[in-house]
Amino acid sequence: MRLRTSAAIHAATALLCLAAGCDSAAVGAHPGPTAAATVTLDDRSPARTVTVTVGSTVDLVLHSTYWSALRSSAPHTLQPIGAAVTSAAPGCVPGQGCGTVTARFLAAAAGRVVLSATRTVCGEALPCAPGQRSFAVTVLITG
Repeated sequence: MRLRTSAAIHAATALLCLAAGCDSAAVGAHPGPTAAATVTLDDRSPARTVTVTVGSTVDLVLHSTYWSALRSSAPHTLQPIGAAVTSAAPGCVPGQGCGTVTARFLAAAAGRVVLSATRTVCGEALPCAPGQRSFAVTVLITG
């Protein structure tokens, strides 16, 4: 019974860690990549580094339509899938910037890549403070 309970706890921890983007070695599992998945990153998350496996899809969602130039620092490693899509929030008045900009990427090869975006405006005729002008997240892609 004790062995079965330990295995169940280990499996549950591994699933939670997988959902949170942990490395499999962190929960004592056999080293190696996890199955390809879709990971969604956004500008509201405090995490600035995430690990995914080759074959995974990474969705970058930024919460303002003023964001532009969503790009991968290594487009052959983390490949853009189509163009970024801008979606205004319901009831948003044009020019307010409420809504999202979403870009999708494919983890095509192992490596370290930075996804980034920039903006100069943070509200209607309101320039961004220096700390609000750029966004970056590091994606570590494992084989």
